[in-house]
Amino acid sequence: MNRERIDVCGVLFDCVTKKEALARLETALDGAGQIALVTANPEIVLNCEREPEMYALINACELVVADGMGVIRAAKILHTPLPERIP
Repeated sequence: MNRERIDVCGVLFDCVTKKEALARLETALDGAGQIALVTANPEIVLNCEREPEMYALINACELVVADGMGVIRAAKILHTPLPERIP
């Protein structure tokens, strides 16, 4: 699968809409597969800075979505906007 990911302070967010994220989850579940999903907010990003081993854990997940307007705004400031917040 080709994934566009946006780096916000070292956390790699999938550049997907809510509809695309749900489709990805449904595909994994229909195939009786497993998928690791992280809904990362600014607090989680800051925790990664305090505990760097969290970067590897989160970035290895199959789907990392932005759950916080702080993440959405940071991506926009970095000129790599994410489509939307996915709570």
